[in-house]
Amino acid sequence: MRERLIENSIQLPFESSEDAQRAELRSESMDFERAFFDEGIRLAKERGLQPGSEDAWAILEEAAEVASSITFARHSRMPFSSTERAKLTVKDVQRIFRVTHDAYPADLIADARNGRDMKVDRQGLESSVSDYLRSEFRPPHSDRALLVALIDMEVTAYLREIHEKDILTGQRMVSIVERAPILTWLIGRGWAVLRLTLIIAAIIGIVWFEWITGELATFLIRGAVFLFLIGTAVSFVSYLMFRQRWKVLRQRLVELPSEMTRFYSELHSDGPLSVKRVRQLTQELSDMGAAWPGAVWALIDDMEARGVVYMT
Repeated sequence: MRERLIENSIQLPFESSEDAQRAELRSESMDFERAFFDEGIRLAKERGLQPGSEDAWAILEEAAEVASSITFARHSRMPFSSTERAKLTVKDVQRIFRVTHDAYPADLIADARNGRDMKVDRQGLESSVSDYLRSEFRPPHSDRALLVALIDMEVTAYLREIHEKDILTGQRMVSIVERAPILTWLIGRGWAVLRLTLIIAAIIGIVWFEWITGELATFLIRGAVFLFLIGTAVSFVSYLMFRQRWKVLRQRLVELPSEMTRFYSELHSDGPLSVKRVRQLTQELSDMGAAWPGAVWALIDDMEARGVVYMT
């Protein structure tokens, strides 16, 4: 029964290279589906059902449906045609057939600057987690894989949003806080002083050629200085107002991404994860401005209700 379900889960065509086919069978997605099949078999045995019976198959098919809905959301990068699928390399297969994101923590910012994030059907993944929570299947490692996938999705999407260049302006959102407000104000005033100096020099030059009278030149210079002082006062008020907003923006555009990256690194560590600590960090990041999908909180609630202390 198990082997038949595994065979039905294979998505690469027979024309694919042997290495690519082996990579699919050893992939994170296939391990994830096997875990659901084994959980279905365990439940069928626990209920005393005969292998191959209609009731046993019903349980296994339900387990396969829940697992495939999760992995399918991550296979959004899978080519549609079998011809294109047959051309996939081992690295392509390893990247596509994952449940969680595959980037190293140190590469997240560089990937975001280049417009790369976790390729996933967001709505499909959240919907599949709902199916998982409604089901009776809780195979080992599934809680961690799903929680990490959901958080990976949000972290990489947020980093891309703030680091990717805007098509129209060519600016990154994060560039707003790359300089302290006082430095930005002083640079602006420096350019204003340079403009004032050029204007005064031009007026003096015009007087030297006797194109205007000295009285008119004095009036123009006083006017230029007056406008400079008005501009300085207005810009200083703007600086004071932006300084308060800058502190909030810095938290969202510098501190939050830094903490998100640290959280991502911890989630992708090899050791067990404490459910209590994951909730704590998730809440702290939420307080800083992270907008986690509702499925993240639902999954943590479900683990705590089942008495799960550690995710392996």
